[in-house]
Amino acid sequence: MKNFLVSSAVSCAALFAVFATSASAQPNDEWNGKPRVFAVNALTPHVTSMPYTTVKEALVGDRHASEWYQSLSGKWKFYHVDKPAQRNNDFYKDNYDVSGWDDIPVPSSWQLLGYDHPIYTNVIYPWSQNNRVSAPYAPTDFNPVGHYRRNFTVPEKWAGKRIRLHFEGVESAYYVWVNGNYVGYAEDSFTGHEFDINKYLRKGENNVSVQVFRWCDGSWLEDQDFIRLSGIMRDVYIYAVPEVHIQDFQIDATLTNNYTDGLLKTTAWIYNSTGSASGDYTVELSLYNDKGAEVISPSAQKVSGIGSKGEKSVHFELPITKPDRWSAETPNLYTAVLTIKDGSGKIIQVESNKIGFRKIEIKKDNGAPRLFVNGMPVKFHGVNRHELDPDNGRAVTYERMEQDIILMKRFNINALRMSHYPNNPVMYDLCDKYGIYVIDEANVESHGANSELPKNSDDWRAPVVDRLNTMVQRDKNHPCIILWSLGNEAGNGNVFASERERAHQIDSTRYVHYEGDNNNADVTSQMYWGYDYIAGYKDANKPVMLCEYEHAMGNSVGDLQEYMDAFYGNPRAFGGFIWDFIDQGLHHKGTPYWEFGGMWGDWQNDDNFCANGLVFPDRKIQPEMWEIKYQYSQLRVKNVDAAKGKIEIENRYLFKNLGDFLDAYWQIREDGKVINGGKLNGSQMNIGPNQKKEVTIEMPKIETKIGAEYFLDIDFRLKNDELWAKAGHSVGHEQFGINLGQLWSTEVDISTVGTHRVIKGSGELTLEGKDFKIRFDENAGTLASYVLDGDTIIKNGGIPNFWRAPTDNDKGFNMEKGHGEWRKASQKRNVSSEVKEVSANETQVTFNFSFPDVGSSKMKLTYFVYGSGDIVVEYTFNPDGSKSYIPNVGTLFTVPQGYEKVRWFGRGPDENYMGRNRGSFMGIYSTLVDSMTVMYMEIGETGQRTDVKWATLTNNDGKGLMIVGNPRLEFNAQHYTPEQLTNVKLPWELKRDKDITLRVDLHQMGLGGINSWGAEPLNAYRLNANREYSHKFRIAPIRKQLNDPTEYSLLGFRNFGWNDLAPAAYPGDKIYENQPEKDVAETANKDPNGTDAVKPLVFRTPDSYAPRSYNVFDMQGRLVAKFTTQGIEDLQAKTSAAVNRSGTYLVRSKSGKTFRINVR
Repeated sequence: MKNFLVSSAVSCAALFAVFATSASAQPNDEWNGKPRVFAVNALTPHVTSMPYTTVKEALVGDRHASEWYQSLSGKWKFYHVDKPAQRNNDFYKDNYDVSGWDDIPVPSSWQLLGYDHPIYTNVIYPWSQNNRVSAPYAPTDFNPVGHYRRNFTVPEKWAGKRIRLHFEGVESAYYVWVNGNYVGYAEDSFTGHEFDINKYLRKGENNVSVQVFRWCDGSWLEDQDFIRLSGIMRDVYIYAVPEVHIQDFQIDATLTNNYTDGLLKTTAWIYNSTGSASGDYTVELSLYNDKGAEVISPSAQKVSGIGSKGEKSVHFELPITKPDRWSAETPNLYTAVLTIKDGSGKIIQVESNKIGFRKIEIKKDNGAPRLFVNGMPVKFHGVNRHELDPDNGRAVTYERMEQDIILMKRFNINALRMSHYPNNPVMYDLCDKYGIYVIDEANVESHGANSELPKNSDDWRAPVVDRLNTMVQRDKNHPCIILWSLGNEAGNGNVFASERERAHQIDSTRYVHYEGDNNNADVTSQMYWGYDYIAGYKDANKPVMLCEYEHAMGNSVGDLQEYMDAFYGNPRAFGGFIWDFIDQGLHHKGTPYWEFGGMWGDWQNDDNFCANGLVFPDRKIQPEMWEIKYQYSQLRVKNVDAAKGKIEIENRYLFKNLGDFLDAYWQIREDGKVINGGKLNGSQMNIGPNQKKEVTIEMPKIETKIGAEYFLDIDFRLKNDELWAKAGHSVGHEQFGINLGQLWSTEVDISTVGTHRVIKGSGELTLEGKDFKIRFDENAGTLASYVLDGDTIIKNGGIPNFWRAPTDNDKGFNMEKGHGEWRKASQKRNVSSEVKEVSANETQVTFNFSFPDVGSSKMKLTYFVYGSGDIVVEYTFNPDGSKSYIPNVGTLFTVPQGYEKVRWFGRGPDENYMGRNRGSFMGIYSTLVDSMTVMYMEIGETGQRTDVKWATLTNNDGKGLMIVGNPRLEFNAQHYTPEQLTNVKLPWELKRDKDITLRVDLHQMGLGGINSWGAEPLNAYRLNANREYSHKFRIAPIRKQLNDPTEYSLLGFRNFGWNDLAPAAYPGDKIYENQPEKDVAETANKDPNGTDAVKPLVFRTPDSYAPRSYNVFDMQGRLVAKFTTQGIEDLQAKTSAAVNRSGTYLVRSKSGKTFRINVR
């Protein structure tokens, strides 16, 4: 027989002995203290497939449509108890009345339906809160047990067949009865088990009873870092096979002749379930392409004389000339069809699998060991992913799985680690179909006890190897799988040597991964090592990868560029997998927010350490995903001499010529606005796999404008529709600042700006102009207010700020302890002031600050106030060099409510930070203040924009203010202060200020991401205290609607460098003349000539930034408010601002999606 384990009550004397089925009349507490007993009466594991009647059905491959399949998913009866001693010991009996029980959907996780509660722990075993037990014993004081029951009827046409009952996934152990008869037992939550139930069936109605334990002794091997749930969480079904049938088949669709031709190597095992030897049978193998055309005609093998309850195998090796090869870039699939016929030639069973021709190798390239797919050195641009839905728990639907895969493809993710267990079988079908490289990982993790088990223990050897065996047997025919993984964080020991040996015994075509013991793996793997480790790795025998890196907890992923440079700079490296793809969270009581550890009565928990995703639990995009898309792109563009149109394009695709599937468009932007563009021709795009080419864009003659900035953008887009995106989808983008010889701004003639008068008071200074009044508080050293034509546009400001609310990464290295001295340094500042009336047109107000809490740190800040109402702010900050590095260098301003529209020319549209802004390109963007706040699962720093030339805050009439950098600034505008974001933990606890906190910064430090438990931002992204910081920016009043602030922003005040031209007069109200009809943020990306020569950039999904409308209803159903959001949504803040009183409200979108919002 081919299989290691049939089912097991085992004594592991010799590892690869064949174990007999353990037959047991009744359950015998297999769940507790018996690790060697992990299955009773379970059948041999086999590949995911289904019997069909015809070849035509097998080609379609819809397993659920087979006439030999019947789903048992749906409504079951359910009874729940808190511990095993409370179990119902009679519920399985044939006539037991369960009509009074609850209904429960299957599949589901029962905690999501109100039974006991979820638990989130990372390392500590989840039962530790209520039980004190040691391995191998299972908890008994609190260990809920679920009792399931339903009726079913077997189709009459299945008479004479073998009927099998299959469970795709049950968490964590379960007993099964049919019609009161004990069928069997199984452990291992994440692979399927099936049972032969023929002898228990009857005509007409039958019943099946299942008793599920939340934890069992096998749970010592399931200590993954995830939200702990339980129940029948994947599909349940019955299916029928002939008495003599194809039991299993293994396909190796490999490549020969320098990877040009194929060889279809297939073994099929034929099982005879009758009581006597079989007659003559014929097994045929054929192959069909994706159009259903036969490409290998049926090849036949005879098989006969199979003994009773025995099996024989047949083997095929069929060549194919120049097949379409499978890779993540070219996921070409064929359908292999196996047909078994009886002696008369009658078809009795047809099976099929989608397969792909590809070859995996580790070999040396110029002395460096590398991982190859189809002869090309692959790099994994990967993510880890837990199976979780915010509403359904572990019961993840096909639609949700497909959504995940499509998101991965759209964001240039090409690899997925099934962390840390075999996923739903459908997920592998989707990876085959869409093209994702996969590391398939056995359900083996003993993180909280890995110093004790499995180690070298024979008690744990058999269950560990069985978990690997069951996974490989199920998934072995999927072309997407590149590596088998022995498990995760389960320590080391010779048990893993047994696992590895078993993997190679079954499958010699793939390699083995295991980070916990690289001596028992074919590749070197590490977690959370720095990029310098990858850059310096020099092992001569094994290639290297990072199975987990860039811990994406909250606002993170701050140093991905360095990792990508290391992956591509060292040929031995084949990439890594970001931890992780999805924030693990469950919906918070119908709101748009998320719950995590500690919110379900699980007092022993790991808080929000489960919130490490690139997307939120409902798969909404987090801003860091745009950096992923940029860094993971298979395209790189180098600036050779971009101002003259010379660039170098690098094609990192391994199997595609760029010109075959991509168009490339270029644009020239002037101050963020498109002014010209075109398309690269076919010759320029003729760049082969893994090749580079220098191309020259025929640059148009540009009549430059004084003070303007110019950029060259190149965007690469799909020519044709793909499964995962429409034609025109952008797969890569680059942008270069270019110098076209433009002059700097012309100096403003200060004598033309208008006059103002200076009014001195006790500790107060007021400057009054034609339509403005600016007041300074000399004691506090602040700009106390700015009133423009009767309206306050600044309530207070210019307060030095050296703090940001800690991110999850900051909390991990205890930023508050190591750098908390900067948090309130400005609150205890000492101030001296000096006023210099330069002229009737200009007054200088200087504040000298010292900050006793941070040693000798000091700042000189000067306001240059002009008669036009413009203010240039200039400061020099000299921190005490002995102090820790500084989280933020900038100033805070308070702007009254109402100035809610935000526009800027800088990097965007989403939040971006030093070290995480390469995927955020310079442009003109618009949003709302409430949309600047990203509601991470736990609140912290959010909302920053970098490399900003100008930004405006305006009200509904277009009135407000503008800030202009010299030449850049960073800014942030929210209804929350850094202190509020520091002090509040949960999004729904944030109290929205009516006023707006405007942060005008020189820089904020980077986000980090190497890990979230001690690693700090890279030195390049720190604001070290041993240097001086200087910054200039201008505050300009906006008196009325200004659809395009560009000209206004370029005025040559002292915040800019100047050209050599004579000073120019201040334009005054002329700045508002000849304005475009539409806002510049709406038109900046459009072709100014009204042709198709310049196409809008599509690197980002436009729909994400379209305005969305909501209606607000009270609990009596009355419409009480309406509001609009744009970009990131903060429905709590928007609802609080829209209604007049506290209470509970229903917020409904146009699509009908409804959230419950509590306003305090």
